[in-house]
Amino acid sequence: MRKLLVSASIAACVATGCSSGPIEPLPPLRAGAIPASVVVQREKSVVGLPATMFFSIDSKRIYAAQIGQAFTFEIDPGEYIFGYELGFNKCSQRVIIRQGRRYFLLLRPVCDIELKDLSLNPNPVYARPLDTGSAAYGAATPAYPSTSAAPDAAESRELWLD
Repeated sequence: MRKLLVSASIAACVATGCSSGPIEPLPPLRAGAIPASVVVQREKSVVGLPATMFFSIDSKRIYAAQIGQAFTFEIDPGEYIFGYELGFNKCSQRVIIRQGRRYFLLLRPVCDIELKDLSLNPNPVYARPLDTGSAAYGAATPAYPSTSAAPDAAESRELWLD
């Protein structure tokens, strides 16, 4: 009888540790806001292999992920704390989500949370070779947008980088 109880306890612990999927509902979307799309992926790594990674938004567990697992969700623009718990590690990072953008979030098991904005340049523009026969081309095409004509150069540069 005791062997059966110990076996059942071990099986329950293993099943709980290997579970994955949604835990709590995502923050509700506001009406009229343009949500952003976020893809979250747990990195394929030997570190933390047997443990379940719990992804959280603003300290609320949202999803349980196994190694290499990915999931997608939509969220309103704003400032959030994205984080995860893996074994004894509890990691978090402040992120700013902008409306209508697509993000990729890679969760590494050594407290590394990498957020990439896939909307910034989904189709890269390649520079064409400079025409060496025409000096006017190089002089007429500025390398960077001019901010000297703007009343507030710092604001113009911020808008340009955005």
